[in-house]
Amino acid sequence: MFQEAWVISLDRRPERLQEFQDSYPSQLPRANRFSAIDGKKVPAPNWWTAGAGAWGCYKSHVSIIEDCLNRGVESVLIMEDDCQFEMDFDSVWQQYLNAIPSDWGMLYLGGQHLKTEEMKPYRVNDYWYTPYNVNRTHCYALKAPFMQRVYEYLHPAKWKRSFHIDHHYGGLHEKQEGQVYCSSKWLCAQRENESDIANKSFSYRRFDSASEIAGLDTEFVAVMGLHGGGTSVVSMILIELGVYMGDILEGYHGKCEPKHLAKMFETALPLGATKPATRKCRLRRQFASWVTQHCRRARRKGVIAGAKYPQLSAYGFLIEQVCGNCLKVIRVERELSECIASIKRRTGKAHRAHQELLHRKREAFLETQGSYHTIDYDALCSDPETQVRGLVSYLNLTVSEDQIKSAVSIVATKS
Repeated sequence: MFQEAWVISLDRRPERLQEFQDSYPSQLPRANRFSAIDGKKVPAPNWWTAGAGAWGCYKSHVSIIEDCLNRGVESVLIMEDDCQFEMDFDSVWQQYLNAIPSDWGMLYLGGQHLKTEEMKPYRVNDYWYTPYNVNRTHCYALKAPFMQRVYEYLHPAKWKRSFHIDHHYGGLHEKQEGQVYCSSKWLCAQRENESDIANKSFSYRRFDSASEIAGLDTEFVAVMGLHGGGTSVVSMILIELGVYMGDILEGYHGKCEPKHLAKMFETALPLGATKPATRKCRLRRQFASWVTQHCRRARRKGVIAGAKYPQLSAYGFLIEQVCGNCLKVIRVERELSECIASIKRRTGKAHRAHQELLHRKREAFLETQGSYHTIDYDALCSDPETQVRGLVSYLNLTVSEDQIKSAVSIVATKS
């Protein structure tokens, strides 16, 4: 997996190297020792303001990357001698290894997630997440050609005041250019040690992992259907049944679409468009931030969260990446020709290609799902009570008969 592995260690701290070697996993390639550049001996230039220890750390990492590029090394695992691998590393590593995304350029096996209030890590699969900003450099890997991108990024015209290399790496992660991943749970931590960078002692440090941070607080119900497909009436039914669909709602057929979500997805794929106008990584970041806050509000109310907007149908896989096992999908099915006729009555245009795209994308996503709930629009109109009770059962809602009657009555006025 990794062509080479290197551990950075100061000549004057042999005890740290020994502790590292004593716990080094057998599943990883042999770790070569890199004689760390000592910031107390190699002076930093005037533009560097983060201290001598941080300068030596920065130069050591850059030197390894530079050497690997010079020798044509395809991938490298870079560690610091305070890295301490988890006891079960050898038994679980193969599972993580098999699940590494094929396009990876930078992998974090240990670290600290920062700025999680702005953006949480989002799930790629059971073993790997895409982070927003990872701090610490005690264990990460690089692969060409992204290694070249990292090397260039580490040589900016200006370096932010007091930034260490890991702070600077965080800025690269925030660009969300893809290819940066972190393990779902941290596979290593930082051993108790006397830091040469901070010039103080630290206890054992294992920070919250991506899976611990990213988990939604409550279920999220995504209503997927086409324009004119009946999603508005389903959304109103859910509101009557106690599902939190948002505080600021709007929509052509009634107040049933969260305003900020609608703007987000309408910008990403405008009505009538067949090509996205927003990069997926940007939309994923925006949606993750929105749905986290949305679900948090629902939890405070003691209910589950949901939302509807037709363009959700085109982004099922993205929504699943963010929501993981908390996602529940309601598929609202209506004949495509009827959906097209409905939107034409409203806008004067059929938007056939757009509608067909939404339908195709939604069905492709649902083919991969083991469980989802379908509401047939015609069946909803002819026998609303059966459809409403089916929704209650699927979402495992506790509702009164009065709520069911109110939900059923909506169909008569909106369908």
